[in-house]
Amino acid sequence: MAYSTPLSRERIDLVLNAETLVAITLLSASPVGEILVAIPAGVALGVEPFTSFVVAFAANLLPLVILLLLMDRFERRFPRLFNYFAKEGGRFRKRLEGRYGSAIMLLITPLIGVYATSVTSKFLGFGKMRSFLLQLTSLAAYGLLETFGLHFGIQLLPNL
Repeated sequence: MAYSTPLSRERIDLVLNAETLVAITLLSASPVGEILVAIPAGVALGVEPFTSFVVAFAANLLPLVILLLLMDRFERRFPRLFNYFAKEGGRFRKRLEGRYGSAIMLLITPLIGVYATSVTSKFLGFGKMRSFLLQLTSLAAYGLLETFGLHFGIQLLPNL
C-alpha cells in the first residue's frame, strides 16, 4: 500500500520560492548573468526587488572571491604570461592611477562583470583587498540603484 501526502499550497509555494532563489543565485554567479541581469530576472519571477538584490549580491561575491584567490595560483603557474600582461598593465595603470584608476574600477565592474574585472585588476596591479573593496562597493551601488528603480517603477505601473 503506497502512502502519499497531498502537497499543500504553502509547501508548493515554498518549493517554488526556493527554486526561484536558486535560479537567481545561479544567474548572478554565472558570467552570463551577474547582478545586473539577476535582479530583474528575480523580480520577473515574482521575488521582491530587495530579496532579489540580497540573493544576487551575495551570489555575485562568490566568483569575485574565488577569482581573486586563484589569480595568485595563475601567476605562479604561468609566470611569463602573467609578467608580460602585468608589465603592460602596469604601464597603463600608471597613467590611470593618479586620476582615474579607482573610479574606472567602480564604473566598469557591473558593466563588464566581476570575472573580467577581477582578472583585469590583477593585471593592472591592484591588490586583492583594494580590488575586492572597489568591486564590492560598485556591485552594491549598482545593485541598490537597480533595486530602488525596480521597486519604485513597479509601484508606478498600476497608476499609469
